[in-house]
Amino acid sequence: MPPTSDKKLTVDAIEQAKINIEEINIIVKQQLENVVGSQPYQRNLVGQWNTAIAENVVNQLSQANKLYKIMVNSVLMEKHGSGLHVVSATYWDTSADKSVSVRWESKSVFCHVQIYFCAI
Repeated sequence: MPPTSDKKLTVDAIEQAKINIEEINIIVKQQLENVVGSQPYQRNLVGQWNTAIAENVVNQLSQANKLYKIMVNSVLMEKHGSGLHVVSATYWDTSADKSVSVRWESKSVFCHVQIYFCAI
């Protein structure tokens, strides 16, 4: 249950709420393997892939992180030598809110997934 303004977080709740970057990387990369895997880039499927990746990651992470609002942004592009620069800017509580960036690629697909965790 999310904390209310009149309740202080317990030590256990704070420990449970910590963002484990390695675990998040594994979760995101598993979803990318499950959704895209070794399939060649297919323009007509990219929308479905992006939706599935973002929704699956949000669903999986929200089960373990009840003290955060979670937002996921997924960018998929065909891998053929083009450059991609991704930048995010935030205005938040740096002691409580976090973001994680995950990069993944196959022979023909490049993906960047950005996850934002905002403390409730």
